[in-house]
Amino acid sequence: MSHARMLRDRIEAGQTVWMAGAYDVLSARLVADAGFDAVFTTGFGVSASLLGEPDVELYTMT
Repeated sequence: MSHARMLRDRIEAGQTVWMAGAYDVLSARLVADAGFDAVFTTGFGVSASLLGEPDVELYTMT
């Protein structure tokens, strides 16, 4: 079963989904290793950690 399917099943069953925010790959890995059910991020979090600037689409996807 995929992680997406497991998450969807928990949501549909009304179970609590423990999530933590991450702003880069390292923090996402730490969240996953800590045992959270899911990781979320924001555009501002990624932009601020990469550039120290607000989220105005200055970064690339590569």
